[in-house]
Amino acid sequence: MLTTQIKRFEYKYIVNKKDLPKILFFLSRFAKPDLSYADPITKSYVVHSIYFDTPTLKYYFEKIYGIMKRKKFRLRQYHTKTHGKSNIFAEIKYKHGAVITKERIQLEANTIKQQSDMYSIDNAFRHLYIQDTLRPTTLISYTRQPLIGIQHPHIRITIDRDLQSCIPNDFTFTQTNSTLLTDQAIIELKYHTYLPTWVNMFIKIFSLQQTSYSKYCAGLQHIRPTLTK
Repeated sequence: MLTTQIKRFEYKYIVNKKDLPKILFFLSRFAKPDLSYADPITKSYVVHSIYFDTPTLKYYFEKIYGIMKRKKFRLRQYHTKTHGKSNIFAEIKYKHGAVITKERIQLEANTIKQQSDMYSIDNAFRHLYIQDTLRPTTLISYTRQPLIGIQHPHIRITIDRDLQSCIPNDFTFTQTNSTLLTDQAIIELKYHTYLPTWVNMFIKIFSLQQTSYSKYCAGLQHIRPTLTK
């Protein structure tokens, strides 16, 4: 199994859904739908992620307490015309400030059906799973609309909406029905090198405020409301 690594900067912004038509109209001059992943009709795809954590929720509390260097472990499934339902990825996402490094390995269909199957994953993924005694804690689902820069393809903007969470049913990627951020969407700005002028103009025109919002933390708090926030 081949491991791929991605390193980039990432910033998040929360916007009202009612503003999305104006936002998309503005962005259409500079970015286009990333149809290598998205459905050609809806221009979007559905993401299901099973997040893992230690018995003491180490990853959760590292985020809550603002630890600069931290990581997340997840299994992710993309409902896209490219990958289809049957393919999933194991991902380790490292964060150091605004810099994101992600290691990802594609798994064969139906590879992970139960906890013991996690020991069959290669290298760093299996090592971290065993070392930190990881267990599935929450299933997060949302619809993602991806865009890439027309003249600046190193710029990727994603719009996530209809965020949902639930307690994972073992290792089954099933549609959840407990909705978060009902009237809002999350815009993520991702890039490798520099930001062109139009991105800064976009942020200024729509008065976007950077947020540290975490889908994992919000989803876990939603299903376990007594957790420290």
